[in-house]
This record gives sequence, structure tokens and C-alpha cells, in this order.
Amino acid sequence: MKKIALPLTLIALSLLLIAMVSGCSNIPQPPMPQPSAPEPAVPTDEVPEVAEPEILEEDVAEPELIIPENNTLLYQGNGSLRIATPEGKIIYIDPWAGSGYNVPADLILVTHDHDDHKDVKLITEKNPDCQKITWQETVKTTYTEDYQIKSREYQTDIDLGYIKIDATAGCHTGGAGYVLTLSNGITVYVGGDVNEMSDELVTQLAAYNLDYAFFSCDEVWTMNVAEASAYAARIKAKHSIPYHTNWPSYFSREIAEQFQVEGRMIIEPGDEMALE
Repeated sequence: MKKIALPLTLIALSLLLIAMVSGCSNIPQPPMPQPSAPEPAVPTDEVPEVAEPEILEEDVAEPELIIPENNTLLYQGNGSLRIATPEGKIIYIDPWAGSGYNVPADLILVTHDHDDHKDVKLITEKNPDCQKITWQETVKTTYTEDYQIKSREYQTDIDLGYIKIDATAGCHTGGAGYVLTLSNGITVYVGGDVNEMSDELVTQLAAYNLDYAFFSCDEVWTMNVAEASAYAARIKAKHSIPYHTNWPSYFSREIAEQFQVEGRMIIEPGDEMALE
């Protein structure tokens, strides 16, 4: 009996082993690992934020001139003026000082041959019909046989439509002053470098009943402020304005304050005013 029992035991063990290997057993198996879900993709229609570009400061250009309803005058300094008319015309007088030369010119007036009154190259743009009128065109000088000055004649009634120009006796270098009559009837006198005024010139200017008169008074190239005040009192313009006050600088408030006359008006470089 013992010989038969041993083989039966071995057969039972072999069958159990085969069942385990073939997976047919009821023995619970550990769960298989599952793959993780993929991360959601970034939508392609979303644009990532971008920092705003840095804006660098640039030089600010001079603003374009707006055509005024009335005539306006810009004092640029020294003897330099710019007039804008309601007809859209731009007039420069004795260009040299300050700024404001960026507007295309229609008329350039020059009183005499000094460098601080004739720097026309500052006016970088000119309209096609721009005219330049200087003392050379408006003053006719005759001489004696020994080349002494015999007489000077000054051209008047230069009529350009938007302005009328009368030349007057000018500075010590034989230049010319100008009386300007604008289209609205306003009159403006500019003398350039005036170092003295004859009685004839004072009487002539007084007869215009000037609205604005500019008097040079630096006592270097022109009369001094006391002399300018005395002439202004005799001419009696509605507004008398000291300019060319402190050559070679553009302006002296101290000297301008010493200009004493009824109707005095003080303007500084960069000031703009209506001519009315």
C-alpha cells in the first residue's frame, strides 16, 4: 500500500502546479497598472501676452502754423519779426534771431546789410511766388562827383495785395525802414538799426497815425533808450515797442522797461500777438 500512495501524491502535486501556471486557478491576481490620461493641449487660438514696446521720446517738431483770422505778429528777438496774414501769407522781417522760420515764406523784408538782419538761409522753405525785398531795391542813392551822397529816394506804394510797403529813411549804413499797411488797414513801422531820426522822418511817420511802431534802442548800433523814447513820443503810434534792445543778445527786459512813452508795449522773444 505504501508503494501506491507516493505516486498518487506526486501526481496531485503536479496537477496543482500546472493549474497555477496556466492561470486557470481562482487565486486573485493583482490589478494591472493603467496608463495615465494625457494632459489637455493648449488651445492654438490663444495668443500669449506680449509686453508693450517701449516708446522712446523723439524731438517734437515745431507745430504747423494755423492761418489766423486776423494778422498776427511773432517777435523772434533782436530785430526779427514774422507776420502771418488771414490771406495765408507769411512775411519775415530781418531774419536772424530766435525760431519760427519753419513756415514757408511769401515775403522777406531786409532793412540793411548787417549780418544780424539778413540771415535769409534760416528760412528753409519758400512758396513758389515768394518775394525778397531789401534796401537795395527800395533805396536809390545818388552821389556827387567826389562820391559824396547827394540824395536818397525811398520807394513807396509797393502793393502786393495783402500788404503795402512804403520805404523810409533807415539806419546808419544806408538801409531802409518800412511802413507796412496790412489788408485790414493796420499799419506797422519797423526801422532796423536806427541811430537817429531826422525831423523830416519823424513828421513823415507821425502822419501815418501808426498802430504799431518798433524802436531800436541798444546804444551799440542804434540810438539809446532815452533817444528812442523821445522819438516815439513825437511819432505817437498807438503802440510803441522797444526792440533790438541788447545786441548781440536777443532781448533785455531791463532796457525795455526804461523805454518810457504813452502806449508802450513790451514783447519778449517768442511772444505772438494779434495786430488789431
